[in-house]
Amino acid sequence: MNLEQYGLNPRPVEVFDASMLSTFAQCPSKFYLSHILGLRPKMDLGNPNLMWGTKWHDLMYAWWADFNPEAALASLEPWPEYLLNADDKKGRTKDRMVLCFEKYIEKWHRLDLKQMEVLRREQYFDIECGEGDECPLGGCGLRWCGRMDKLVRVGTHLGPVDYKTTGALGRHYWERYKYSFQIPG
Repeated sequence: MNLEQYGLNPRPVEVFDASMLSTFAQCPSKFYLSHILGLRPKMDLGNPNLMWGTKWHDLMYAWWADFNPEAALASLEPWPEYLLNADDKKGRTKDRMVLCFEKYIEKWHRLDLKQMEVLRREQYFDIECGEGDECPLGGCGLRWCGRMDKLVRVGTHLGPVDYKTTGALGRHYWERYKYSFQIPG
């Protein structure tokens, strides 16, 4: 079948990132439709989980820019009431996000900010792991790329920070992601 006659233009993938590998592990057909044919689900723009996470990232980006709570909270505007409102069973409301933000500041602002230096926010990375390189996967030959939420330095140690806006942070959260490409990558 010639897919081009239907307006589809299959293209080979040159670089695999963690999300792509996770999609393939979940469902090869979804991977093909999404990353080879470039199709996207129609509901992406109306996904409350995606919108909640996007709003949290906007808030964190603004907060870590200058530690101004008013400016950070202003980044939540405009709030998508049509999607994140009081009728949401998971409580994805602006008031709840403000409360989560206040708890976040209370917990993490105790860390001496002189101790933790934010080097980059929303940092893209592209790392190639050659066959002979030493890596946790034993010279996997893969190319890892993506975007980390923040790169910080604490004393002499560098570390990535990745925000998770999930309600699933229970006892079994890390077991669930143990073999995910997101965390090891």
